[in-house]
Amino acid sequence: MTSTKQKPRKATKGGPAKLLNLLRNWAHQGFFYLDKTERFWRIIFEISPLIFILFTIQDQLPYVFSIYIRITIIIIIIHTLNWVFNNNWWACLLFAFPRLTNPGEIETVHYLNSMTTRLKRHSSISGLLVFGSVVRGKWHDRSDLDLRLVRHPGILNGMAAYLILVRERIIAVFNKQPLDIYLADGIFFLQKMRDDEYPLFLIKDDLRLDVAYPEGKEVGIKSLR
Repeated sequence: MTSTKQKPRKATKGGPAKLLNLLRNWAHQGFFYLDKTERFWRIIFEISPLIFILFTIQDQLPYVFSIYIRITIIIIIIHTLNWVFNNNWWACLLFAFPRLTNPGEIETVHYLNSMTTRLKRHSSISGLLVFGSVVRGKWHDRSDLDLRLVRHPGILNGMAAYLILVRERIIAVFNKQPLDIYLADGIFFLQKMRDDEYPLFLIKDDLRLDVAYPEGKEVGIKSLR
């Protein structure tokens, strides 16, 4: 039997750009992967601006197009802004453009430690876990950062944690960090990660994490290699 090697989804050095990755990511933005809290608030972040525009400034927009075309344009703009500032923007670009690199090890270590300091100030956050190439010892100049943010239970904690997640994604955009981060309600969501990736804990303040990862200790990042 002849086996066929699966083509990599991510653009590789010396290879062609994969612009279709941009279109796919813009369309779904990981929506069906999200945990319940993040999915709920993501819908709110998409719908609320649309409702606000329709009931306030929509009448001030030019009447060159029909109402349906104007609504479509508004939806596209809102969806695109969420794609850039409330998604994993630079990680998406890494998947598409073979010449793009991350900011480097020194900048990335500083970024992770700064993020950890910011997140420790918030009582709604119970965990910050590193997965991916960092824990596999394969981090390089085109690696993204696979992080999972864990929240404490409760509706208010969920809302606060989501707003913190959005803030961190915006910070990542301006720091050009290819951040691949999602909000986890609990352990079940973390089990979607690869079996060969035992997480590195930057924050571990949750009994659920202690039970699921008894060997995991909270550490500081000094190197990615």
